[in-house]
Amino acid sequence: MSRLRTHSHRIVFVLTCVVFLATWIPQIRRSHQGVNLHALQALAWVNGQVEVEYQWMRGVAGDWSIHDGRWYVAFPPAPSVLLFPIVAIFGEERTNTTIIAAICIALSALALNAALTKLSVRAQTRAWTTLGYLFGTGVWHIALESRNVWHFAHAVALLGTAACLNEALGKRRGLLLGIYAATAILSRQLGLFLIPTVFIITFGFQRGPERRRDFSAALQFLSVIAVALGAWGLYNFARFGNPLESGYAFMQDNGFLLERANLYGRFSPAYVPFNLYYLLMHGTNLIWDPATNYLTNVRPDYFGTSLLTASAFLITVFAARTSRAISLGLWLGIVLTLGAQMLYLGNGSAQINTQRFVLDVMPQLCLLAGAGLQQRFDEWDGRVWRAAIVWSMLLNAFMLGGLDLFNRFMHRWLALWRY
Repeated sequence: MSRLRTHSHRIVFVLTCVVFLATWIPQIRRSHQGVNLHALQALAWVNGQVEVEYQWMRGVAGDWSIHDGRWYVAFPPAPSVLLFPIVAIFGEERTNTTIIAAICIALSALALNAALTKLSVRAQTRAWTTLGYLFGTGVWHIALESRNVWHFAHAVALLGTAACLNEALGKRRGLLLGIYAATAILSRQLGLFLIPTVFIITFGFQRGPERRRDFSAALQFLSVIAVALGAWGLYNFARFGNPLESGYAFMQDNGFLLERANLYGRFSPAYVPFNLYYLLMHGTNLIWDPATNYLTNVRPDYFGTSLLTASAFLITVFAARTSRAISLGLWLGIVLTLGAQMLYLGNGSAQINTQRFVLDVMPQLCLLAGAGLQQRFDEWDGRVWRAAIVWSMLLNAFMLGGLDLFNRFMHRWLALWRY
């Protein structure tokens, strides 16, 4: 029994990978042509232009911007930069962003594991934390949905963020820190809050002979970010005549988001109660079909599931014991990012069994969760938290891959009891 317990994380990993592949392979086999706005932006660059052509957008779900009769991509450009050489070599129609996103996510997990090692987290605890990160959070959801522009951007940002944190906890090379942070920022704008996190972890509390070296690294770090943001500003100026306008002002909102924007704007305290409820309180919810008397044909609640329900194991962040600089840096970035998100008109929908925007700080949360799990691993509640990781993974498996089977079962179950 002790041998089984020792290798339990390996058993769970293999079983979960089987389920994940069953949900992921159908997604990579779907057509990706004309679906992902980042790939279409890369195609525009290959053709020597900044706007995308309407006829290219065969399956785009929305969120394009229209200005002076031309169609633009408002989202930050790092994912498009990543796709540019792939689109240039293979063509947009053969660029599979679902596969590329999975590679980014796998690399982010490796970076996260390396960062946990630097925090002196043991191998078995690192394995459980990585399992939770990959399969017990919204990372699984974006791995399946990265045909779409929003989810693919998260995958690229996860890689930039995890790599940046690993570098900040290790060699602290300013050039690499800047490249990784710029990748996160130019994938997801709130990656900006990586800047204070990196400064506090790497430079803010250093004393003695390392001070001068860290000053030089800090300058390199800020210089790379300044160049990246400056290039983005010039790109925006070329498109819209304003370096601070990326195209969001011309984005075509619809439905409840358009109504909210008309009433309160894109950012407002009016959204805090709704967003806070979905972040912390909303449970797993299935929408039952009224046409079947609310007994079958279920679908997920696309507003998602709260963090404390879908990924309850993250509560171990409060047990983390790290240095003052690391704790302060990570927590400051988390609080600033989530605080800004509470003011936004949407909470990340459409999403399944997650709050998608929380992925902006998921590497930070998992570093703290791993350090916390390390503290509790051999205590009486260590098994409870490992069970919570397994439960989060099972919940993802059901919500992301099991609803079709559940509906088939329910149809047969109801047929047994019909008069």
